[in-house]
Amino acid sequence: MKTINFLNPISSIIICCFIFSIQLNSQSQSDSKEFTDAYFPKKNKTMLTVGTGIPYVGIAEYSYGFTDKFSVGLLAGTTTIVPGYGLRIKGVLFQKSEGFRVFIKAPILYYPKTKDLGGEPWILTWPSVNAEWKLSSGIRISGGMGLVAAACFNDLLGIEHPHTESQIFDSSHHEEDNHHHSHAPVTNNTMVKQEGFMGNVWNTIQTGVTIPVSKNLIFQSEFAVVLDGNKLADEAWVGRYPVIVFLGISYQF
Repeated sequence: MKTINFLNPISSIIICCFIFSIQLNSQSQSDSKEFTDAYFPKKNKTMLTVGTGIPYVGIAEYSYGFTDKFSVGLLAGTTTIVPGYGLRIKGVLFQKSEGFRVFIKAPILYYPKTKDLGGEPWILTWPSVNAEWKLSSGIRISGGMGLVAAACFNDLLGIEHPHTESQIFDSSHHEEDNHHHSHAPVTNNTMVKQEGFMGNVWNTIQTGVTIPVSKNLIFQSEFAVVLDGNKLADEAWVGRYPVIVFLGISYQF
């Protein structure tokens, strides 16, 4: 029941935004060549993106275009249990024509020290390569593959973990306190620090659509399936549900 209640608002937003964007797009197709790029603000321009989805219930990005084909954005968002902060780097790898290109985007997110993360800070990154086709209407359709990697920040820096009640228990005390700790619940909706777990890597297959609403305003959506090899990611996946969904609006200044 919780899953249904959580996904229904997301589905409503998808339908409403999509219909609204299609209607506005049909009124302004003649100006399609002037539409802003949802991923790449023009050189020396900035862009603000706000949205929602899974696992982030709210996320915002403020990006700067160093060139028309390379931009860097500042990210801030929150899941239902923990906030995240970071950067997103985007660059065009290959562009045959105005109607086709291959680009890479790589968000790098930092999760601060919280109880829900096993008492330690974490880092997650999701680099992906995408092929994108641009229609005459200005709508862009993309598809690609990526990798999600999550790791404990202290492990990356080689910092020894402090042993607290919210983290890994010392082995000499584990047997003595077995009654209290051996059956401690581990939920699948948090990045929990477990003994022997230093991080993990998953692969994704994703697709996305961007629809120009006006010259500077763009609706964008992205849907990714998270896999562990050739199978759906299980409870070890840090995002709880084995999908990544984003629905948002971008505006270039």
